[in-house]
Amino acid sequence: MPREGLAQLGSEAPLHRPSQPEGIAPTYVSLASDADSSYTVGEVIAVTGGIVDTR
Repeated sequence: MPREGLAQLGSEAPLHRPSQPEGIAPTYVSLASDADSSYTVGEVIAVTGGIVDTR
């Protein structure tokens, strides 16, 4: 990615910044846990920072 693109990364999100690992890790941990995700079946969990248009 060009440097100009990096400067704009995340600017369209409601939080005006790109995601950080600690912001998305809880979702991954939950999905990997049998205790937390045993009743979750066939769902799309969008960790988008509030962006609703994910084309």
